Amino acid sequence: MSTKTLAALKELSSDGHALIDERADKRGRVGLVLADSLLAVPDDGFDSAARAAIKRAVLRPTVGGLPNQFVDVMAWMSWLPACSMPEDHAAFKLRLAASGLDLDAYGLGNDQRWDNVIYWGRFTGLLWQRTREACAGVVADATTFLREATNVIFASNSTLQVHEFRTRLGEACSALDGGASSTRIASVMASRQVIGDDHETRLSPSVCLALRTLKQAGALDYGCPDDQRKFLLMTGNEKISFVSRGSATP
Repeated sequence: MSTKTLAALKELSSDGHALIDERADKRGRVGLVLADSLLAVPDDGFDSAARAAIKRAVLRPTVGGLPNQFVDVMAWMSWLPACSMPEDHAAFKLRLAASGLDLDAYGLGNDQRWDNVIYWGRFTGLLWQRTREACAGVVADATTFLREATNVIFASNSTLQVHEFRTRLGEACSALDGGASSTRIASVMASRQVIGDDHETRLSPSVCLALRTLKQAGALDYGCPDDQRKFLLMTGNEKISFVSRGSATP
């Protein structure tokens, strides 16, 4: 288990996302050490800093110059309505293939790989699971990710027009609306008539669920004045033209 964990950390540390480094000691023996960016973190903040670094590495848009396949699968799930998510391994495989994505190309022909995808989806804040049963009760829900990324997305702004919000969200996570992976996967799904051709004018079910949850919690707010001509559609055809920080924003 230790060997597999270290191998995974080495893989995640590629493409400029430093987690661990290989270095030689005074005797010339090569060993593994934490990356300088993590070594500089005070002990009381290390856990949160390490989790954040791992999340950034897992969600990087590309791996070895190619699209990150995990991010692609998260993008696919983000466009699936919460009320019609697959409920077991076989259903996930059938739905992925029906959406135009190749099971073998994504290495998702076996059940264990799906369990790994679900685990990392929960870890990165893009999935929620209502049961401990493997691959069951899974919901694409970006609430946790969006809550944690609020300060990055809004920066010095208190309110964003919805198209700018979508752009910044996609920059923060390619698997979500506005991101390259989300846009590409949505086009593939639309070509198979899994989602509508109007997906570019809509927010994904995952992001809609997150916005509604965070609005209820007072962390974000959104709306659309009656005279607003530039807007996107949420699930249920609710119009949205702006997103703003709420009174409960951290």
